[in-house]
Amino acid sequence: MKALGRLWSTWVAMWSLREIPTVLGLVRLAAGLVMLWDVAWIGWLDLAPELLGPSEAGGWGRKAGFDRAWLWHVLPATEATAWWVWGAWMLALAGVATGTLTPLSCVAAAVLSAQQAALVPDADRGIDLLYRNLFRVLALSPSGATLSVDARWRTGSWLGDGIPRPAWGRHLLIVQLVVMYATAGLAKVGARWLPMQGFSALWVILMDPAVSRFPPPPPTWAYPLTQLGTAGTMVWEWSTPLLLVVFWWRHQGEAAPAWARRIVAWRPEAWWAGIGLAFHLGIAFALDLGIFPWAMLAVYPVLMHPSDLHRLAPWTRPSAGVGEVTPEPTDTATASPRSTP
Repeated sequence: MKALGRLWSTWVAMWSLREIPTVLGLVRLAAGLVMLWDVAWIGWLDLAPELLGPSEAGGWGRKAGFDRAWLWHVLPATEATAWWVWGAWMLALAGVATGTLTPLSCVAAAVLSAQQAALVPDADRGIDLLYRNLFRVLALSPSGATLSVDARWRTGSWLGDGIPRPAWGRHLLIVQLVVMYATAGLAKVGARWLPMQGFSALWVILMDPAVSRFPPPPPTWAYPLTQLGTAGTMVWEWSTPLLLVVFWWRHQGEAAPAWARRIVAWRPEAWWAGIGLAFHLGIAFALDLGIFPWAMLAVYPVLMHPSDLHRLAPWTRPSAGVGEVTPEPTDTATASPRSTP
């Protein structure tokens, strides 16, 4: 029972940690810009009525008054209203990116995305669902405390006041990233992803003119490279849950076994992220999957502790950043500023 009690105390302490929320602000900025670009294309292609309006307004999906699309219970089912909804979505995403009225902007962006999904379910992508969850976390966490208009208004600095705030938001986004990649790996059950059909899945994908950026078929010399990429993708995605183990060992500090501390010292999360960077850049180069690779990379900073970000980019450190190394005396959870993932 004592061991269980210690485990529970460590668990609670990890979720009670505080840090300067620079990483959350960076993720908010990157995610807002990526999704703003995506929604801007709806307007550029003149598709707002089709994707955001009910069928009565020329939409491709549900009728006005459909139970899940409550927005069209209160708005007139017209093409002009669909354009107003598109404008509101753009405004909300601009607020997310700039950190203007951050909680309200994040909630509005998530709600409008959900309404679009309710109207035209076939147009809802996995990345949209992930970003709706992301925006909820950003709304409830201190993501607007730095790198934002809100910070400028409150403190006179775009970087905020440098006061450590609850770190649970970044930790929860790490969990979301792990769950996303792990389930993606488990979902690849087709034989072409496995040795029995020679790890040929990526080759087959490149043969599909609907998603390939280059006219099929690919050159034959590329086949072994696609086999290596297929096998590597499977191993990489299946290994993702090990990131949580690494972060747990890091949080334990000296309490972790010596061999575990040696593994942690190699920064396996950085190696994992480097492979992910190459993976998504490869997707962006070879496949036309919209914002998917860029939207995923926008979340990757959560794997980095704010102190690491401040070393790599000193300009991101608030002038009052001494709070990062000076814990609040009333909060024992901040006693070790580098114990958090």
